[in-house]
Amino acid sequence: MQKRDSVPMNRYLPDMKNQLAYIELSSEIIRCTDKEAFAGTAVRHLSQIVKAEKIFAKLKQEGNYFRVYSVGPDGSINIATKQKSPDCNLNTAVDFPVESCLDCYAAVTGERPDPETVHGFCVPLTENEAKVGSIVVVNHRDPTHLEPDRHFVSVIANLFSAALTKLNLVEKLTVHLENQKRIAMLSSQIIKNLHTENLLPSVVASAKAVIGTNACMLGLIDRQHNVIHFPYVYNMPESVRYLNIPIEKSALATEAHSQQAIIIQDYPSHKLAHPEFVRIGIKSILGIPIVIEGEVEAVLALVDLNDYRQFTPQDVDLAEIIAMQTAVALDNAKLVAKLRMASMTDPLTGLYNRGYYNHLVSQVESGDERVYPLSMMVIDLDGLKIVNDTQGHDKGDQIIKVAAQTIASVMQGKGGISRMGGDEFAILLPNTDLAEANWYRQQILAKVDELNQAYPDLNLSLSIGIGCAKDGSTSIKELYRAADHDMYVCKRNTSFSFKKNIVLALRMMLADCEPQLEARSAWVEKVAREFARAVGLKGGQVFDFITVALVHDIGKVGVARSILNNPGPLNKQEYEEIKQHSQIGYRITINLNELANIATHILYHHERWDGKGYPDGLKGGQIPLQSRMLALLDSYEAMTSDRVYRQAMSHQEAVSEIRAGAGSQFDPHLTEIFLDVVNSI
Repeated sequence: MQKRDSVPMNRYLPDMKNQLAYIELSSEIIRCTDKEAFAGTAVRHLSQIVKAEKIFAKLKQEGNYFRVYSVGPDGSINIATKQKSPDCNLNTAVDFPVESCLDCYAAVTGERPDPETVHGFCVPLTENEAKVGSIVVVNHRDPTHLEPDRHFVSVIANLFSAALTKLNLVEKLTVHLENQKRIAMLSSQIIKNLHTENLLPSVVASAKAVIGTNACMLGLIDRQHNVIHFPYVYNMPESVRYLNIPIEKSALATEAHSQQAIIIQDYPSHKLAHPEFVRIGIKSILGIPIVIEGEVEAVLALVDLNDYRQFTPQDVDLAEIIAMQTAVALDNAKLVAKLRMASMTDPLTGLYNRGYYNHLVSQVESGDERVYPLSMMVIDLDGLKIVNDTQGHDKGDQIIKVAAQTIASVMQGKGGISRMGGDEFAILLPNTDLAEANWYRQQILAKVDELNQAYPDLNLSLSIGIGCAKDGSTSIKELYRAADHDMYVCKRNTSFSFKKNIVLALRMMLADCEPQLEARSAWVEKVAREFARAVGLKGGQVFDFITVALVHDIGKVGVARSILNNPGPLNKQEYEEIKQHSQIGYRITINLNELANIATHILYHHERWDGKGYPDGLKGGQIPLQSRMLALLDSYEAMTSDRVYRQAMSHQEAVSEIRAGAGSQFDPHLTEIFLDVVNSI
């Protein structure tokens, strides 16, 4: 059997120095952590072992480029970058002359050799079985002397390839760990930051770092205005932040509806490529829709500027993880914003509440002088209590809503309108002097008048007070106190007309219970006025008696209609229930500032002179004067009116009944005065 020729290793390791160099190259594979450092070390060791004119290594880079490593005359490592030649073939080991290798030689030495005199070869380098470069050996010797060198360089190339594979694995693990770290940090930021202004800039920065693009942007979809805009960008011109692209004209927004990853490898050629994006050099885009509650709310866009990138499935997976975290962040931020707004919003009117007012106050008290002159309006809804008590809280809530809408329609976003609770509103007006605040007050009152004219049954009335602080020397408490005091001054000035509106509203409610009363209201008012004057009442007392005469039976709104409309005699239980109307009327009016002074008269108008009346069995002079007067007027009016249980008496019959009750049911002195009045009308 013919013995196969072998390459004598002692040719390459003739002494201890070369053996050590070989061992060092092998052990470098174990120690190496950087591809470029290892490439330089490998070329240096090869130059020490293989005696050739020039040895260099070339490794593929991103794009169509090689990086070439060689040893300089002083032993230093030279690195040059060169564009890949069309005839550069990494798949097989080749001999010179090869143009691509000569080009690399020229890049290393600065001069191009004569292909007729130079000899050499290149051996491929692999990484995970993929060709990624080569080791090139150049010499002017006879090419037959190169064969032993080729065998040895192939052995070294295998060591080199093993190192590259290891480094590639280390690099991938390092990148993976870094990405995991960034994603973990992003998750931590999502937990800690519930404000999009703080969080979303971190999202775009993390996405750029994890995917490895040179820019990133986050597009928010605004369906109200049908645009996508990009307020959060990284490593992109500021002009991008001001773009508002119609959804139907945006490549990202139109493709995002699929809720799948969007890969645009050649963005400038896309039919919806935006001119500004093309101008700044966007070549490729990886877009991930951010979906919240089934709706695409945003698009995370990883961008390569000035380079066409081939995005990988791994890129998509990582970007989708970040997009999902971003969706959680946005959803959390929206929830927090809703909760914060709910905590500062009055649920009935949609205006701000006292919590928001306190927030505004704290901002003003922080010392910002730019808010002055600072005015405040305190607004009170007149007569809400009587509406709630007589017509129910639903009706009262409706009036509160109308008042809120009226105020808001005039203010048009000026100041922060807060419902302070119940029937009170407050408005802080930065940079507003007293004259401007008063102008707003007059506009609101004019709007209220318009509504009352258009809807006579509304009877909306507002008392508005204003105050103004020229500078920070006036505290917010003092400002509020001044506006509140002014509001009560306005309330007193308008109380007479408002009281008339209340009486009118009560009479309308009472008419629902006893329709015949409304027809005689003019007569009741006339008799009450004359009777009060005849008794000697003066000024406001006369008006109070007229008022109590018109609304004394308001408590009947709390009595069952079946009892009020019963044409037959009442049983004991029904009689006890109808007797409650004087106490119900008292509770209604005592809680109304405008009518509280007549509440007692209503309570006791069914007491008798002999002490046999109700509710407390008062006797003689214990009964308030106006209650005794009202007992006469009420009895006469009831006897001379048609009721469901009997027809009206004549005037003479009623007078006889009244006279017969003097001293027992009625005050005998007042009886004579009253009969003189009704006989004269």
